[in-house]
Amino acid sequence: MSNTHTDIITVGGSSDESQWELISYVSDLYKELNGYRARFDWSNSTTEEIQAYYNSLIQQSNDEYTAELECAQEEEQGQQNAVDKALDCGAEDYETAVRWAEQAEVCF
Repeated sequence: MSNTHTDIITVGGSSDESQWELISYVSDLYKELNGYRARFDWSNSTTEEIQAYYNSLIQQSNDEYTAELECAQEEEQGQQNAVDKALDCGAEDYETAVRWAEQAEVCF
């Protein structure tokens, strides 16, 4: 995910038009999250039910984005810790410590 979803879709027009427009948004976001389009039978669903499902997909997307950011920050901190440890172990300079950490995947 490249960013968080904050948009709540409000659809206009006739009830049928609104529902199909909303289903289209659900389908797109579901595919973004799961890699494929779900095959749901929406014929007995109300617009409110579809909107609630869409809102839950937005929350899932935001949660995944947040988790990815946290993971990237942890990885970056781990890499910095490895470089620091390589410096403590005798690397002559920062560039050498980075090279040691990358080559040996220093895990202390």
